[in-house]
Amino acid sequence: MHFKVESSGCCERKGYVQIRLSMYLDEQDYGYDKHHVQVPIIPKDGFPGKIEGPGVPVDIEEYKKWMDALPKEWINNPFHNHFIYTEPNITDEEILRIGEQLTKDSYILWEQNKILYLVNEKVNIVESIPGRVLACETKVAHLKTAILEKVI
Repeated sequence: MHFKVESSGCCERKGYVQIRLSMYLDEQDYGYDKHHVQVPIIPKDGFPGKIEGPGVPVDIEEYKKWMDALPKEWINNPFHNHFIYTEPNITDEEILRIGEQLTKDSYILWEQNKILYLVNEKVNIVESIPGRVLACETKVAHLKTAILEKVI
């Protein structure tokens, strides 16, 4: 199995750096087939049929046929996503250490078909400290360009 920091889930939140850890199974891991799935490759222009309202196809059967005819690709969806909240001065190495442990803890529950419920340490809201939000935003900018991932 492996995990990576998913940049779309990283932001400043209430004076902390929010980090999304996406956890993936490898072929030999239990339940790999549940998250290794085939999905249609949807063209940039989307469904060519008639649409009404907020993107609702008028003819559902036509839409289903169109979807079924699209080429497909295999993707590996995360088996779990977990958010942590950290100080802005956290190192990449510390993020990787935390991510590794959380991935291992999640997989133990996953193997037992249990709910993947992990509790983070409680944090105190400190967003009013001068310069803290800027420090968080600086760390987030780094996380959005860094490639932080680890095979376990």
